[in-house]
Amino acid sequence: MIGKVNFAEYRKTNLYSIFDSLSHFGSDLLAKTLDYDTKERITAAVALKHSYFQMQICPEVPSILPSHRDEMKTLREKRKLESTESQSDDQLILKRAVKRKKKHRRVTNFKMIFNITFSFVISLFQ
Repeated sequence: MIGKVNFAEYRKTNLYSIFDSLSHFGSDLLAKTLDYDTKERITAAVALKHSYFQMQICPEVPSILPSHRDEMKTLREKRKLESTESQSDDQLILKRAVKRKKKHRRVTNFKMIFNITFSFVISLFQ
């Protein structure tokens, strides 16, 4: 049978000094959620009612905040730049030629399917 385990007592660390960008309410909520004693630890329901979630933090100038579109555009540009830098001119020419060939193949397949379908429809009316 397993007996009760006693752990060494440590003094609490001031979380505000570690996370200096965190507000007083934020450090309080973090401390309560990280409390080792389950009887003193905050529950999820009580945590959602904590004053940290009641605060309204608004930026002074909302336009300076990055948007999702800006991030995606930057990411696409970065990937495009990386892919062109890592490939030689011959590789890029070959890649473009393969794309043109695939496009031509799709158009040719479409024309063939259209001609077969058109011939079939015409044969129904004869």
